[in-house]
Amino acid sequence: MECCRGRFSTYCNFATKDLLITVLKSKEVNVSLLRKEETEMTYSIAPAYNGSILHTFFSFKGRCTRLDYWLKGFIPSKILFFSPFFIIQPTWPDGMDTLVFVPMAILSTWIALAVGVKRFHDRGRAGGYILFSFIPIANLVVLIQLGFMDGDYGANFYGQDPKSREKVSS
Repeated sequence: MECCRGRFSTYCNFATKDLLITVLKSKEVNVSLLRKEETEMTYSIAPAYNGSILHTFFSFKGRCTRLDYWLKGFIPSKILFFSPFFIIQPTWPDGMDTLVFVPMAILSTWIALAVGVKRFHDRGRAGGYILFSFIPIANLVVLIQLGFMDGDYGANFYGQDPKSREKVSS
């Protein structure tokens, strides 16, 4: 029987070929089997980082880096939110500015929430913490957490590390 090769070789010394095929088909790895730990947690081995802009803007799953948060989330959502103020024309009929502003505000809020949830996932926290960004003063703590603090090393419950770093064991 062959041991598996590649990026899981350090964990799969005891794995049989059948177990490896089963794990790869289910795309989930039971960490207690691989690392022989006491805790029962299941991590996905699917790629955590999908570089597409649609995935970044509209999906609430996965993890993203601080750079993605700033360049693909925070800045574009603010540009979308404030751009109607610069394109509103005084010659437009009444109500037209609302027809422009409301969809842009909804889209910018959606993008900010989606990227914020992915940043919380990268920090190892549930995406529901993004709701604290709607509370004054607490939103500053959320901004510091998402924009300036590094994510978890290695895989966590929400996926693989988007920077492809390995977890350092002590």
